Formats: sequence, C-alpha cells, structure tokens
Amino acid sequence: MEKHLLLAVSGDRAASYNLRFVKNFFTQFCDLRITLLYVAPRPASWTFDETREPEQAALAEMEEAKKAHSHEALEKAWEWLTYRACDPDKVSKKVVHSKLGTVHEIIHEAHRGLYDAVVLGRRGLSWFEELVQDSVSHKILWNDLTFPIWICRRPDEQERRNVLLCVDSSMPAMRVADHVGFILGEKEPHTVTLFHVRPMGVQLSPQVEEMIIGAEKALLDNGFPEKRIEIRIVEGRDVAETIVQEAHSKNYAVVATGRTIDHPSAIGTLVPTSVTTKLLRSLTRCSLWISK
Repeated sequence: MEKHLLLAVSGDRAASYNLRFVKNFFTQFCDLRITLLYVAPRPASWTFDETREPEQAALAEMEEAKKAHSHEALEKAWEWLTYRACDPDKVSKKVVHSKLGTVHEIIHEAHRGLYDAVVLGRRGLSWFEELVQDSVSHKILWNDLTFPIWICRRPDEQERRNVLLCVDSSMPAMRVADHVGFILGEKEPHTVTLFHVRPMGVQLSPQVEEMIIGAEKALLDNGFPEKRIEIRIVEGRDVAETIVQEAHSKNYAVVATGRTIDHPSAIGTLVPTSVTTKLLRSLTRCSLWISK
C-alpha cells in the first residue's frame, strides 16, 4: 500500500535532515509518495511607523525574493530525493504563503492532505536553546494532532538501522505500533524491537505481556514479518533516559513512541516532564516517530 509523506522544506540546513533520513532509511521507494512543502514567511509588519505605507516596489521586490528562495529550496530537495531513490513522478512540490504561522500551516496541510506522516528536520540544540527559539517541532507537539510526526536528527557517520518501538498501555502506544507496521510493511528489511521499561524491583505483570502481544499483533496485521520482531523488557528509574541509552548504544535509526500530553504545564516548559518531550530533547543520533 502506498504511503504518502509530507516533508517540510526550508533553506535551513537542519530542515534537510528529514530528506536525508528518508533517503537513507528506506530501501523500497516504489510504495512512497512524497509532497515537499515550503511555508513562505508571513509578510513583514510595518508597525514601526503606522503613518507611512511601505513602497509597493519594495514589497514586490521582497515577494519576488521569497518566491525565488522557496523555488530554489524545493528544487534542491526534489533533486536530492529523486537522485537514485524516489520516482520523480511521485515527488511533488508545494508552496504555502503563511497566514497563520509555520506550525499552523503545516498542521493545516497535513489535515487537508490526509498524509500518513509529517516529516520534520531537527537542530541538535541544547534544550535551553530550543526553549528560547520555540522551535517548530516543539510547537507541533503541543497542538491537537491527528497524524504521526517524524522528527529527524542530523545524520552521523554510523549506519543506523531498525526501529525501537516503545510499548506501554496507552492508546497512542498502540497507534504508533500500527503506524510502524504500516510504514515498514513486509518489504523494508528493518527489525522492530518491542521495548518496555518497567520500574526497578517490579516483577513482570500479565498487563505487560498483554501490551507486548497487542503491539506485536499491530505489526503482524500490517504484514510485517514475525521473524523481524524482537522483544526487550528492561528495568529503569527514568523511562526516557533508559530509552535514549538503548537507542544510542544499539544504533537504532528510529525510536517510535506514543504521546498523551497535548500541552506543556508551566513547569513543563522549563523542566521536561513528558517522556516524549524528554526524548525530543535527548535523542541526538536517531529519528523520533510520534503518534497521539
């Protein structure tokens, strides 16, 4: 079954991480359809002197410059993906002139186009810098989403394969298991590890076994081969920290997780409390797939 991905494109080098991830992660491109989206910035507000109107010639020149920049960014992205990878006929380009802001435009297009995932690039900044800059991927996490998002880190020298699928009792965790199964299907050669972190000193319960069985069924129902499913249950005091250690030590390409919190609390904006937010700020070497 065809998978339709929405890739956000800009002139920012960090935004191209999503292009590199898609090209490096997938081995089968025949089932992929990709839309490259460039969100042009909102026109400048001229509030510094309300008594004077900006010259129309200057405005027109600015708009032409933005148009040229958007087409250049999209063309480079298109060339990158279609060189020995995606079928050119399955990669389309789209420019949206922002009226609501970048985050809302991406969300609006994702809802309108019924994409299977939205794929974003990601800077490797410290969490403090991310707070100050209020980056696009953090904003999207705190909006009401009905689609999975992938947040891609800067590629490194290591060859990264396989998916670490985080398992818990939540519905988002089950949805992300279904998403992983759908995206990989029966053709992609990655292994999926069902990963659960249980509290220190707590014995394995029937509920955990049911969670694992449910996640495994979601993969199998999408045609993912049983022989490429592994199960790993570990003890840990901090769930997010344990996931990060596992992902980095085993060179996973993807960590997939569900998310249940829609908006950060006042303290959450300063100190990350959600496992997903902690992963976003701590994973530096692999991509993060999130479903709500």
